[in-house]
Amino acid sequence: VLFLILTLIYIDNVGYASGRWILNKSKKNTAVVLGAAVWRGNIPSPTLSSRVDKALELLEQGFVGKIVLTGGKAPGELPESEVAYEYARLKGVDTSKVRIENLTSSTADQMKWIQNNLLTENNRNGEIIIISDAYHLPRAIEISKFYNLDIKVAESAHKQDFKDKVVTKIRESIALFNFWNFAL
Repeated sequence: VLFLILTLIYIDNVGYASGRWILNKSKKNTAVVLGAAVWRGNIPSPTLSSRVDKALELLEQGFVGKIVLTGGKAPGELPESEVAYEYARLKGVDTSKVRIENLTSSTADQMKWIQNNLLTENNRNGEIIIISDAYHLPRAIEISKFYNLDIKVAESAHKQDFKDKVVTKIRESIALFNFWNFAL
């Protein structure tokens, strides 16, 4: 219980806002959008759409040359990455700059996929920029360290009300606690 409380304090006090990360403009950089919920009718949740919006912003501003959308599926819905792709397409993205990964189902799976699929000769000179929400970035960064990934992060603009912040802090604390102790 004490370790779980310390994890909550750690997450609450470690700021992973985008402002702490200096992003370099380069077409060799790749933005990796971590998957998020898809709502009924294959509608991207506000969390997923805000992550994709951040990737599109980085592409438009020249910080990245390509985008990877990650995330598998739950029963009865399209994979998160395919819903994100359709959302980006409708926003006018050049789809030749977008890649879909639809087999992963967790942040740890996505980091492992990055390690196995993006760390190639073609990406050696570019940076990998992970895009997620402020509440999720501490865990994503900790998992990336486990996989020895040299990443940068960018925070989506998704905002939460007080109740949602409390719920996500507790959920992320439990998830990070489980990862640190059991690599889950």
